Amino acid sequence: MRRVLVVGFDVVSRSWVAGDSGVEVLPLLDGELLLDEASRGEVSQDAGRYLSQTPQAVLRPGSVNDVQAMIRFCRKHEITVAARGLANTTHGQGLVGGLLIDMRSLNTIHEIHEDRAVVDAGADWLQLTTAATREASPRRR
Repeated sequence: MRRVLVVGFDVVSRSWVAGDSGVEVLPLLDGELLLDEASRGEVSQDAGRYLSQTPQAVLRPGSVNDVQAMIRFCRKHEITVAARGLANTTHGQGLVGGLLIDMRSLNTIHEIHEDRAVVDAGADWLQLTTAATREASPRRR
């Protein structure tokens, strides 16, 4: 699989650019911004495969700062943005033609307490229940 480094957004043609002349430079990212067909296709359908829309680019954030920076960038250039986890929406709300933020890369479980957990947006239910079970095991003894 060949990945293309995205360096900016051409505000005239309204498209992502893999070159470096005459474009607005993207913010520095901890994660990655992908344009390849496979990455965009992977997030182009809702969970039920009822609706589809291929984004222009996919952000796999390495930090919350990536999400903030790219939302600011997209807002400045009127690029539509959607955040997506496992795509469990009722009618394709997580699909977008602009930038899709794939939250699965932000999946850290920070804290587990008896009455709550602090997790990143990409943590899924299986991760959380597995971690909670491990956390609760020593308490039972």
